[in-house]
Amino acid sequence: MQSQLDPAAVDVWAEFLALRESEAGERLDETSRDILFAVCAGQRRSEKVTGRKIILELKRSATYSVILKHIARLVDGRWLDSATDPDDRRRITYTLTPKALGFINLCSRIIRNHAAHEQPGATYARADF
Repeated sequence: MQSQLDPAAVDVWAEFLALRESEAGERLDETSRDILFAVCAGQRRSEKVTGRKIILELKRSATYSVILKHIARLVDGRWLDSATDPDDRRRITYTLTPKALGFINLCSRIIRNHAAHEQPGATYARADF
C-alpha cells in the first residue's frame, strides 16, 4: 500500500469531481451509462448504432420502453446525437456528443489509473457516477 498520493490520480479525481458538478456532470443512472457505453462500443467497431442495437445490447437489464425513454433523455440532454440513416429513412442512428466522449474518456482514465495502483486480481464494483 502506498503512503503518498499519486499526483496523477489526484488530478484525474479532481477533474472527475469538477465534471460531476458542472452541467456535463449531471447524474446518469445505470441504464443511461450502459446506453452511452453501448453506443461507444458500436462506434468503436464502426457500426451504425440504432435503437434496435442498443435494445438488443441491454435487453437483459431493462425493458424496451425504459431503454427508449432513456435514449430520448440522453438526446435531450445532449449526450447523444440522433440522425436519420441515409440508407434507410425509417431508421435512426445515434452517436456520442463531445460531452459524452469527455465523460467516457474521463471514466476510462480513472479506471486505468485505479487499476495501475491496485493489486493484480482485484475486482471492482460498479461505480455510481
